[in-house]
Amino acid sequence: MRILFLHGWKSVVGGVKPTYLKDAGHEVINPALDDDDFDLAVRTAQSEYDQHQPDVVVGSSRGGAVAMNIKSGDTPLVLLCPASKKWGTTTTVNPNSVILHSRQDDVIPFTDSEEILANSGLPSETLIEVGEDHRLADPESLRAMMEACERVLSGRLIREMLTEVKQHGDFSSAAANMDLDCWFKACGIANDAFSQIQEDGEQGLRKAFDILIGCHDDWRICCHEAGHAIVAIKLDIPLEKITRGEGTKGEVEPIHDPNDNCDQKQWAKYQLFYAAGAAAERIVFGTEDRIFDYLVDPLEGDKQQHKRLESRERPNAFETDIEKTVSFLGGKEAKQIIYRVATLLKERRNTDGREGQITQEEVAEITGDKLW
Repeated sequence: MRILFLHGWKSVVGGVKPTYLKDAGHEVINPALDDDDFDLAVRTAQSEYDQHQPDVVVGSSRGGAVAMNIKSGDTPLVLLCPASKKWGTTTTVNPNSVILHSRQDDVIPFTDSEEILANSGLPSETLIEVGEDHRLADPESLRAMMEACERVLSGRLIREMLTEVKQHGDFSSAAANMDLDCWFKACGIANDAFSQIQEDGEQGLRKAFDILIGCHDDWRICCHEAGHAIVAIKLDIPLEKITRGEGTKGEVEPIHDPNDNCDQKQWAKYQLFYAAGAAAERIVFGTEDRIFDYLVDPLEGDKQQHKRLESRERPNAFETDIEKTVSFLGGKEAKQIIYRVATLLKERRNTDGREGQITQEEVAEITGDKLW
């Protein structure tokens, strides 16, 4: 991935953040920006952008304001505690953007980034709360920065690939006119998976979409699976596995099939369980709707499992059970618990390859519930 990194005020070229990106294998353009003349800093950044045509622009603090003020079209932006109220005139960002900010930032208020989101009409998940200060130089923040770069680039690639599909009429025709290899090489997580994909044509293109959407929605998918796991523990539903797989895949699988020797009371428990993924997304993100859900319905499997258990007295009750599960899980404390379980699942996936897995005992320890 080619990244234009724009440093902050009084920061040095080759600092911790651009070095982290470079060490991860990315090409990083890191120009020296004038500390005293903001317009000159913008002109320098614009020149570097025009010359190198980066895949992603990353701007830290004042560099975030610089990134907002250059002409970068729909190039994805990753902004780190952007100082847009101190420098520049631009108050919005393009849809292919992510902002990382710490609530403990004592230099640039967290509310400044919330205002950018509101001005831009972007969903809440565009703003990621991370770190303990303004610098965002701790390991968690550095990792979040790199993941944000992959996420925004995935979003751009998905949109561009969709354009190809629409232009050629269908997946099969589009695949015949595209070099999938170049798409994967542009995005780190997709590049890692490309060697595992041997299929050509329509099947390969659909796998490409699945991998890129999985990269774009990774945190949301982890929160979704966390919701299933938490509700299962609280309702005494024994689990076979809790995984975050490759692409868009994630699975929280009960040991028992609810259709086997279950009464209506047990069925009601399982219905809440199948609604719990959507409920967790609603608690964390405000909605279970996703940017690319017109390509892949992330709730299709849950809806089908829920429908199997619906009675004549309660037909089409999936939406009702989402609301019930949101109430069952609670408020702010529920959000924190979902975060903790999702974080564990994400970390396990990062260290355990593409099939990260956690146990029901680990979830119970986080929720404070006793296992049956």
